[in-house]
Amino acid sequence: MTRSLSRFLKGLLRGVVAVALFTPWYVDNNQDYLAPAGLVALYDALTKGAESAYRAGHVVAVAELLMFVLLLGLFIVLPSPKPKRTKSKAEAQDKRKPATRQQQTKQKKRTKKPPQQPKERITPTI
Repeated sequence: MTRSLSRFLKGLLRGVVAVALFTPWYVDNNQDYLAPAGLVALYDALTKGAESAYRAGHVVAVAELLMFVLLLGLFIVLPSPKPKRTKSKAEAQDKRKPATRQQQTKQKKRTKKPPQQPKERITPTI
């Protein structure tokens, strides 16, 4: 899905999804059950109102900000990989040609053989 995007956008989209799915938060103030904080914030916003959504929403926001800072740091520290260059036909032919005259003499010279004529067939006559 992110194949055609740049390296930074790939990391950003994957990070946003990872943070949204894997940041845990308490389902309710009185319970010890954990769920993804983004889903808890969405559920609280739909059922209890905006103030309850802030309880889990601020955790998601801080986690997203931390992920963004780490991603920027990663792209500053690690250089981007250089794309692989494909050789053009002219470059490939240049590599096959010897560079000096001395190397040319070392190579075997090919001589053209004259085309062979088919052998004559002698047929008996009666």
